This record gives sequence, structure tokens and C-alpha cells, in this order.
Amino acid sequence: MKGDLVMKKIFAILAVFAFIWGCEKFDRDEPVNKVSPDEEFSDSILPEILYASISNEEKPHTRTIVGDDGKKVLWQTGDAISYFAYDIHNAKYVYKGEGGESNVELSKDNDKPGTTGTTLSRFLAVYPYNENTKVLYDDKAEVDIINLTYPTTQTYAADSFGKDANIMVAAEKDNGDDKLYFRNACGYLVIKLYGNTTVKNITLSAVDGVSKIAGKATIVTDENKIPVATMSDDASTSVTLDCSNNGGVVLSTDQNNPTEFWFALPPVNIKGGIKIVVTDMSGNIYTKQTTKDVNITRNNIQPMAALQFVSNIPASNKIWYTKVADAPIGMITFGNEQTNPFDATIIDHYYDSSVGKYVIAFDRPLKTIKAKAFYSTAIKTIELPDGLETIEEGAFGYTQIRTITIP
Repeated sequence: MKGDLVMKKIFAILAVFAFIWGCEKFDRDEPVNKVSPDEEFSDSILPEILYASISNEEKPHTRTIVGDDGKKVLWQTGDAISYFAYDIHNAKYVYKGEGGESNVELSKDNDKPGTTGTTLSRFLAVYPYNENTKVLYDDKAEVDIINLTYPTTQTYAADSFGKDANIMVAAEKDNGDDKLYFRNACGYLVIKLYGNTTVKNITLSAVDGVSKIAGKATIVTDENKIPVATMSDDASTSVTLDCSNNGGVVLSTDQNNPTEFWFALPPVNIKGGIKIVVTDMSGNIYTKQTTKDVNITRNNIQPMAALQFVSNIPASNKIWYTKVADAPIGMITFGNEQTNPFDATIIDHYYDSSVGKYVIAFDRPLKTIKAKAFYSTAIKTIELPDGLETIEEGAFGYTQIRTITIP
């Protein structure tokens, strides 16, 4: 009896210890990144830090790799992404470290914590951050659809695309991962120029006027997590590269070492070719048009042959002209020097060997060529500036003019 009583006390003590141990185990916190997507969430479940690198499908340790030659693009201070996880949409994360790093930590921006929306099937991240980027879950297709905008204006960067031009998407199978592996959602067209001028901007447009190369788009990720873009019907058929910062981009004069201008474009087939319009800091314009289809493929660099900037359209405040073969040497002298035959004041009149023409420069954009402006002069051809509105009667009376070019 006495032995039985001792054994009962031992079992009772063990039971108490087991109960206490079980309670302690039950009270321990579970990892927040294992919460079921069907439960209720708040932005407090989002990690304070995300870890960003390139996808394992390409090469690690950089923001992204571009093209087959493995061109590295590193993170820069202030780079920001839009993050979507669970039912929290478009939370902003920012890189606050030094520029030129590879694998980085992105910090949650508490001023842009995201909004509550539909619960997504997976986490998604989009570079760059844009407050208008949205993700919707399509029940029928069972996919998360990203709605975003490919920029219609990009900023020049030496030997690469400019800040925020290259759209990237990170996607994983489940919610709750704090590691981002980005994949490019752009292809890259490189315009090469050389010449004796400074570029202000370059506009690229689809010759067919239909192919969309910027603006609104939707992106879904395929079974390999590759972003697949579809351009919206109201997207743009043109995109402009702004080169005006710091006084423009001075072109190389070496044909074998031209200056590169990068466009980050959605993966599309541009039917019928492209039109390139280059404007320099003086307002002179060079245009070039191709006739073959241009197929932009994701993560592929497509360089064009080097083009020489030789302006073929005068600035808005200039007229170009040539004279007949037997004309007197020097500039044209207008018949009546007492009357200005234009609605703007002439500030210079000279021969420009770079275009092989005489130039009349005005103090403002030219709108009107008045009556008898070139009356009885030795003018043979004339190229008029964009923006000209009126040529009055008899402006070229009693001349041997053969060609008038109006942009």
C-alpha cells in the first residue's frame, strides 16, 4: 500500500510538469510569415526589412542583370519598390544605403504603409515604386494581375537606362517571403549617335502609329515567374528620352565610339519600323526612320548602327536657304533693308558649313514670313522651321526658287 501511494505521488508530479511544459509550448509565438492567406491581416504583418537581389535564374548579387553579356545594374540610394503581400497592397520599401551595392536591405516606409485590398495568391514586388501601381486577383484565371505604367518619358544615364525606367517584377509561390528575386519586364533599344552637337532629347515612335511602346499595361507572371506584359489599347506609341540635365549630352565625334542612348521598352513587336527624332540644345532636329519591324524581347539588348547627327530640320527660330549657282558671293540682301520682312527680329545671318546652308536666326520662334520677304532675290531652296503659321502673298515673287520644305 505504501509503495502504491508513492507511485501515485510520482505520477501526479509528472502530470503537473507535463501540463506546465505543454502550456509554455502553446504560448510561444509562431512565425508571422506562416499565416494562412485566408485570415485577416494588417500591415503589421509586413516585415520591416526586405532582402533584394536578382533572380536565381540569372546571376546573383546585383539589382539586375541585363542581356546575354551580363551587364550589371546596381542599387542606388533612394531606389524604392511597391510590395504586395496577403491583403496589403502597394507598401513602399526604400533602399537607404550607399549607391552601387548589390544584395541590399529595403526598409519599410511607414509614411506609405500600403492599403487593404483583396487577398492575393502570392507576394509580388514591382520596381520602381509608383503609388498608382495596382494588383488584382482574377478568380477565373486564378492569377494576380499587375496594373502599371511604362514611363512615356525616361531620363538619360550614361551607358545604361535612366533611374526608374526599367520595370522589374518579383513573384514567389506563397505569401510571407522576405526575399525578393527580381526579373526584368523590359527589353532595351540602344540608339548610337555621333556628331558635333549637344543632344537635348530623343523621341522614339512607332511608324505604324499603332504599336504601343509606353504607357498603361498589365503584367502577369508565368509558371517560371517570368513577367509577361500586355499593353493597353490607350497606351502610347512614342517615348521620349530627356537628356537636358546638366546642359544636355555632348555627342562623341568618333563614329567608332558613338554615344549610347538607352530606351527601356515593353517586350513588343514594333510593326513597320521606328522613327527617331533627335533635338539638340539649339533646337535643330535630326530624324531617321527605319522600315523593318523592331522586335523588343525581354531582357535583351538591341543596339542600332551608329547614326551621325546632321540636322535636317532647322530650329524654330531659324531659316535655312541655298542660293542659285550664279548668285553673288555672300548672304542674300533683302530688297528693302528698312522693313523687317518677318514677325521676329533677325539676330544673325551666316553660312553654316555643318549643314551646307545659309542661316537666318531670329530672336524668337518664327510665325510669319511677310509679303515680298524674298522678293527678287537669288534664293533657290528654303527650309522653314516647325511652328511657322503664315507665308504672305508674293513672299517668293520674282525668284528662281525650286524647293520649299515645311516640317
